[in-house]
Amino acid sequence: MLPKENRLEREKFADILKTGRRVRQDSLTLVYKQSQKTLKIGIVVGKKVAKKAVDRNKIKRRIRNILIQAVIPSTKAQIEGVIMAYPGTNEKDFKGVKKDILEIFSKIN
Repeated sequence: MLPKENRLEREKFADILKTGRRVRQDSLTLVYKQSQKTLKIGIVVGKKVAKKAVDRNKIKRRIRNILIQAVIPSTKAQIEGVIMAYPGTNEKDFKGVKKDILEIFSKIN
């Protein structure tokens, strides 16, 4: 689970998805807005990505784990964002997803 200070509140999802900037890398997209606070991230994996809830939750766990291990400690970005997974994410292994997320955050910084 993401630390509480890095979790995006539900109320902000719709606003960020409507008005945020987008950065895409293969099967992942980050929609974000600049913030005065620390890094806050939400994760969305729809039914088009994986039919079974087990598979969608696996993708979310991978993304959360990558954020906790690699992104949150190293990034200085002050954004509020939503990571959206697209079809094809389910076929990638952990290293592939990690590479995509790190490339997304390198484009922002």
